[in-house]
Amino acid sequence: MKISAKKLIYILLMLYPILPVNHYIGALNYANIASILIVGLYLVFVKNKKIINIFKFNLPFWMYLIVYALFAIFTSDILTGIAWLFSTVFVNLIILDLIRNKKDFNLMLDLIIISSFILSLIGIFEAFSSTYLIQSQLLSVAQNIRYGILRATGPFGICINFGLYQAICAILIFYKITIEKNVSKVIKYKCIYILVVISLFLSVSRLAICLFIAAQVLLYVRLGINKALKKLMIIICFIPIIIIIFEVIGLSVFDLFSDFFVSFFELIGVSVKTETTDVIGFGNRTDLYAWVWNAMNGKFLFGMGVDAEFQFKMTTFFTKTSIEVHYLNILYHMGFVGLITLIISYISTLKLLWKNKEVKMEHEEIPFTKLLLVILSLYFICLFGVQETDLTRFYCELIVLAIAYIRINKDFDVKEKK
Repeated sequence: MKISAKKLIYILLMLYPILPVNHYIGALNYANIASILIVGLYLVFVKNKKIINIFKFNLPFWMYLIVYALFAIFTSDILTGIAWLFSTVFVNLIILDLIRNKKDFNLMLDLIIISSFILSLIGIFEAFSSTYLIQSQLLSVAQNIRYGILRATGPFGICINFGLYQAICAILIFYKITIEKNVSKVIKYKCIYILVVISLFLSVSRLAICLFIAAQVLLYVRLGINKALKKLMIIICFIPIIIIIFEVIGLSVFDLFSDFFVSFFELIGVSVKTETTDVIGFGNRTDLYAWVWNAMNGKFLFGMGVDAEFQFKMTTFFTKTSIEVHYLNILYHMGFVGLITLIISYISTLKLLWKNKEVKMEHEEIPFTKLLLVILSLYFICLFGVQETDLTRFYCELIVLAIAYIRINKDFDVKEKK
């Protein structure tokens, strides 16, 4: 019973970060239900005797999660706060407890990779069929055609979040390829990597694509200039083939990149002439700072409440309700108390990774902490262009993986010295 329960927990942990948060059974969404099942199964069947002191590593990270839960309880309802604790705190305590050695750590990474493989198949199908499998009631197909193709989104309510998830997973798969010695497994990882990268591009999210490219370049350089040049030459050789494939399926790669650079220069105040007039810019992200500030009506300390809906009437027929900057979204709902707590948690996380960037396992070309330092530094920048929403569970899981990695390797170092 214990063995089967543990297997079920691992299956739920694989699905946990990718389940939709806008599909419900009763008062609970799918992600919350998975979280409750994970915690319940663990407490009944798999509980270990040794309790891990979670506050020993990255205290501000845990404190932010608790602060958010308190805001949810007092400004929304008790159920919302408890559901948050289950999905962000309790589940990650269990993940931390389950990872006791290198084998456990790699298993947890493989669960994330399997989830990204599943998402890649869903995303590729959506783009080719022009049909949303999971979010058809939330997203309009007509409004999500970009550069001639339907943007893949999978179970996420925002296409950018799908792209960011796949971008980060692609980097994690790259990490697994660099440490894996079994040739057949390396081939499997490479196949999954290709599918995940394709689905990433099919999200047509410039933020996600930039995170992926920037992270890959930095990590290739970290592997050494010779390897970096070799990989660069391989990529250059495949670029024409990739462009042809995307053009055949209807995705205009040239329009995508030209639009990105035009939008970027417009963002910094430089006007660029273009032959087309349908350039897709960065929306109203720069305007949001003033709109959110004015909408808060002076409630800057504690914000408008977790359940408060942002509204800005842009035209007679359209009222904007989304805040596509994560930091502004937290400011609006939790005020400076929430925003400062969040920023401190981010700084603490980067500090933890920087402090342990040289801690490494055997056969690693790039330490996992250094890998995450690159990923999360870029991710925190990307949050200036999107709400975190669907990615919160995944982000928390990455932090816990880092903590587990540090614990495992530092314990190993102590044993070696003895």
